[in-house]
Amino acid sequence: MSTLTIELTVEDVLLPPEKIPVVSPTTLLKKTLEIMGDFRLGIASVVNDEDKLVGIFTDGDIRRMLLKEQK
Repeated sequence: MSTLTIELTVEDVLLPPEKIPVVSPTTLLKKTLEIMGDFRLGIASVVNDEDKLVGIFTDGDIRRMLLKEQK
């Protein structure tokens, strides 16, 4: 029995920019959650006024924040 090996690159599975939610650092958390929900990815790219990536916000960030605050 032969084994087929496929070597994928990041480019092979990378989502195009229009399929990734983008917010600014000053976007309200509620709005960010709504946008993330629309895309169903659990992430949002955070970009500044020059469209430079300054961070990635994830649903895991929210979970960790809630677990820390809700003792």
